[in-house]
Amino acid sequence: MRPVRIVLDGQPAVPDYPPIGFELSAAFDLETMPGGELAASIRAHRIWEGFETALFLDALARGDPDRQKVFDFGANVGWYTLIAANWDYDVEAFEAETDIAAVLRRNIAAHNDLDRFVTVHEMWVDETTGPVAADPVCVFKSDMEGNDAYAVAACRHLFEAGLIDHALIEISPCFNDSYPELVEAVCGYGYEPFCVPTKGFAHTTAFGEEPLATLHTHCRIPASARGEHVAGLWQENFWFTRRDLIR
Repeated sequence: MRPVRIVLDGQPAVPDYPPIGFELSAAFDLETMPGGELAASIRAHRIWEGFETALFLDALARGDPDRQKVFDFGANVGWYTLIAANWDYDVEAFEAETDIAAVLRRNIAAHNDLDRFVTVHEMWVDETTGPVAADPVCVFKSDMEGNDAYAVAACRHLFEAGLIDHALIEISPCFNDSYPELVEAVCGYGYEPFCVPTKGFAHTTAFGEEPLATLHTHCRIPASARGEHVAGLWQENFWFTRRDLIR
């Protein structure tokens, strides 16, 4: 499919999404796979996961691209990978599907100023995947349709050492029952979980001004309710922040 120009700056075409401030802006061209929600959203609105994207940009702005990396497990065609590379972060992008990885590589190669930042790992992440290199990480992102526990396991030493600032993980009990244990494990490493808001969020304007601060104020999942909350989900994105970074 022909690439679409993405400009993340100002109010997205989806009114219920938070505005993106100039200081958090990014721009790139994105080719998508035919069909599916991502392609439809990109074609119609030039945006994907508006709340998650605002959080991701805010975290990148607060991080240090000279010292930290971004890990993108389940990179798909590169939405988060290209945003991070826009911000001069080295990105380790993991994508198992050969046809999707080909589009991911084309999206990277289309930007001569970004390809030097991205390493694509075309591989399955599973129980045989060994630990990744012990690099500081600004954002760990995982969206692997039920296999997210393997990504967390591959980075366990980083979580335990506090080398990861934030994590965006799709919690998908619709695939298997590994997610309550996964959430508790990440919390046990010193991270606090938050539900990423969806359309209709009462604090969307404030979220656009201060994504992480607004999330931390309004979307925390109490420890007493975590197990029941996760067990009752179908699919939902959680954001985890290392506790010493929460103000």
